[in-house]
Amino acid sequence: MAGQLPLTGVTVVEWSHTIAGAYAGRVLADLGARVVRFGDHDALPQRPHLTRYLHGGKADEAGGRPGAAAHPADVAVLEFDDAPDSAVLDAVAAPVVVVVTPWGLAGPWAGHGRPWSELTVQAEAGALTTRGLPGRPPVMAGSEENRWITGSMAAGAAVAALHGGPDRQVLDAPLIEVTAYSSTMFQDVSASVLGVPHDPPPRRRRMIPSVERAADGWVGFNLATAQNHLDFLVLVDRTDWLDDPQMTSFLGRYERYEEFTGAVREWTTRHTVAEIVELASALRI
Repeated sequence: MAGQLPLTGVTVVEWSHTIAGAYAGRVLADLGARVVRFGDHDALPQRPHLTRYLHGGKADEAGGRPGAAAHPADVAVLEFDDAPDSAVLDAVAAPVVVVVTPWGLAGPWAGHGRPWSELTVQAEAGALTTRGLPGRPPVMAGSEENRWITGSMAAGAAVAALHGGPDRQVLDAPLIEVTAYSSTMFQDVSASVLGVPHDPPPRRRRMIPSVERAADGWVGFNLATAQNHLDFLVLVDRTDWLDDPQMTSFLGRYERYEEFTGAVREWTTRHTVAEIVELASALRI
């Protein structure tokens, strides 16, 4: 019917305890599904605004995982700290079952009670090899970003499965694979596209410019386009670098890291945060 959301009429049951499973349910709810949440309502971090966002528009039911498994639904989003026994998944009534785990449903680390945390998943996925400065300790990405990405991918897979036919489908949504896919900066692909050598292991690096010190605080930059890179050089009064192919590319600047970052910091520390934001906004950086 015209005006309806894509998943109007679809029922989803959710049993989650981290952002990944909860966000998958939230995305499906935003698409029009009726999402019924089971489980421990205190399992998520005690951040009221986050909890309100993740569970907005969902119905709450008691009964935990068994309740979610037995409840009539089109999709089940289930979250475990390890791969569950096949009997647990066989008991789920929904024809589409999305399973979020740290290490996946199969493989050498699945089903063995392997401990995990955001740090260990990022380390095992290789994400730490690309973050931080050469010669210094690696840096973990904050904000639990990989759990948010896992949730969005799990929801997308569920939508695709709903349109994939009548057969029962169990979808594996492991944090380790999503993190490897989304947090390693696509080193091999980038090197191939840019025509530059890629010698494993990948060099640790940080985005430059990044979060830089200003006269009265800190300011962050994110240069997404070629024009952004050129405009940034104008911003920091280095128009003499506009015709320098090294200084107008990310990889090239890294070859002259100290020179580039020194010039940036010399400029940013002479300006307040408000001044930098005003000037950068004018240049649409």
